[in-house]
Parts: sequence; structure tokens; C-alpha cells
Amino acid sequence: MPLETPTLYAGDCVLRPWRLEDAAALREACGDEGICRFTTVPRIYSPHAATQWIRRQLVHAAAGTAIVLAIVRVGDQRPVGMIGLFGLDHGERTARFGYWVIARARRQGLATNAAEALARWAFASLALETIFIDCDPTNAASARVAEHLGATLAGSRLLRADGLEVELERHALTRAVARR
Repeated sequence: MPLETPTLYAGDCVLRPWRLEDAAALREACGDEGICRFTTVPRIYSPHAATQWIRRQLVHAAAGTAIVLAIVRVGDQRPVGMIGLFGLDHGERTARFGYWVIARARRQGLATNAAEALARWAFASLALETIFIDCDPTNAASARVAEHLGATLAGSRLLRADGLEVELERHALTRAVARR
């Protein structure tokens, strides 16, 4: 079932659907090991690879499997990050957060503000009960986002990435916690 991708406001940012003309903005994300390790962002930038990545995000929404939004500062059209809900399970009423911010825009609260806004929308509009946040134990910034949201440690999740198995810390953000 297709999902309508929202436009949301998060502090000094707008969360909006990715557009094909955003392809050049992916240049700063491509090749960033912190971004590419656990995402499908191309490791090597090319206009074609960036456009294909954006097309895949639009296909996810059309298929009802994910919502992927660009994080854009108010007054600017160039994305500086991504926030998404993946693995949407309408029966279980769960999803997983994914987010990244390019290096020059980090440590400014953008991922936290974006996650708060998307969580509020998802709990209200998609009737989700839990959003999971899976963090590499060495990624302190991602864990801080989960902590700021009020998510609690809920175990671990095994992920296969680049031919390796990586154990991720699983945090759970529930509807009840997000309302506080």
C-alpha cells in the first residue's frame, strides 16, 4: 500500500521527500564511511548513482515499505541529511529509524530534531507503537540521538554489512515515551 510522504518541520529544518534535483547534494554523503557503512548511499559519487539512490527512496514510499525524507535547513534547498522509517510492519506496528547528517552539519541537533518530528508524525499518522533505532556500539552520535529521544536499550540486532556480521545495539522508542 503506497505511503504519502509528509513534509514536516523540525526546529530550523524542513523534512521533505527527496527530489531528483537533490542528486548533487549527495556528493558530501558519498564516501563518508560513517554514512555508507550501514546505508545504501553510494560509496563513490556520480550523478547517475545519486539519482538512482533517490529513485529507490521514492520506490520505497510507493511500495509502502519505507518513508525517506531529506533534512533541509529552512531557507535552503540543499539537503544536509536523511531521516527515514524503514521495515514498516503495519501488523506489528513497528518500524526502524535510519538517519545520517553530512560532516559539516553534525553536532547541531539536526538528527534529533528530525527524529522527534518524524516519530510524532509516525505515531499519529501510521499508528505505530514502537520505532527501533539500531546503533553500531562505536557510533556514539547515533546512540545520543536515541538517548535524547527517550528510547530505551532493548537488546541487540545482528546485521550483515559488507560481508561481515555486526551486532548493533537496539533501542526502542515507544508511543508512550514519545508523548512526554
